[in-house]
Amino acid sequence: MEARLEFKDRWELNTNWSYLNGSEKALQSIWSDFYVNPHQTALETLAGESNRKYDVIHTSPVFIVGKDGRPAAVHTNPIEPSHLYKDILTISGR
Repeated sequence: MEARLEFKDRWELNTNWSYLNGSEKALQSIWSDFYVNPHQTALETLAGESNRKYDVIHTSPVFIVGKDGRPAAVHTNPIEPSHLYKDILTISGR
């Protein structure tokens, strides 16, 4: 838990920010499923040391989450509004 708080403070994240932690190997399938593609970069500090961080590069998928809290559909670019609308109605049961 301490490492999570340090991470949140270091990158000035809001306290209501949700995130996953784990080994890179464990997270790779999640990154793939949600179209996330992290790239590691080095930021040079004034002292000449390197701090590591990840820049997250991803497309703009729209996930429709069902009542059970699980993703029920995903739309990726180019998003067709009529298909998105139809899926929202279907998944919401309207």
